[in-house]
Amino acid sequence: MLYYQIDNEKVALNRLIDEMLLYQFLTARGLQTPQQAKEEALQIVARNNKLTVDELSKQLNRSGFSIQQLMRLIEIDLLNREGFNFLIQKEITVSDKEIELEKLKSRQSVTIREIELIILPNEKSQRLKQIFKPDISMQELSKALNENLEKLSVKKGDLIPSLDQEVWKADINSIVFSQDKENIYVAKILSQRVEVEDKNDEYYKLIITERKVNERKESILNRLRKNSIIKTML
Repeated sequence: MLYYQIDNEKVALNRLIDEMLLYQFLTARGLQTPQQAKEEALQIVARNNKLTVDELSKQLNRSGFSIQQLMRLIEIDLLNREGFNFLIQKEITVSDKEIELEKLKSRQSVTIREIELIILPNEKSQRLKQIFKPDISMQELSKALNENLEKLSVKKGDLIPSLDQEVWKADINSIVFSQDKENIYVAKILSQRVEVEDKNDEYYKLIITERKVNERKESILNRLRKNSIIKTML
């Protein structure tokens, strides 16, 4: 089904069955999709396809599908996403211990290089050749070129590709060069350190909550698949 962006009919049918089962579960508990939310979502679908709602309706009719059926899918999709989260998140708690464990599992180290960087236009290439010496300081070089000297902390991928490659393959205290259509880049690698990327507790709490919601959803769906039938058809 194109609505779910799934080409395999069997997979799409199983997805639709799950959606209908979950929808029945939520409506039985009094949850509904507001009409305004459905209409706004329909506008977004039309806009994403560069159509008005009327144009979308005509296109759907040509494909043997009505705007009412699309609205029904939108209603189911919205309620299943927003309504389920609203219903289940009230039951979910996240302890400080869980947050600390998540931090230990999720933390990643990142290598940082401190560099000094001079950017000069290609027109100054001859001037650079004239004044550059292996032992010249970056301060002296920037002054002689009348260009700014910047000090940056960079990770791999932060710089333009050609300069990034030179910076990360060079030794500490080396000076490297790179060039594109407009500029020449002169960089000196000052130092390197490894940092542990860390997020605040709220970030980890959201990650844990999302995982618990998905686990709870799958548990409910497994029970519904065994014990329920689909009462509502599109």
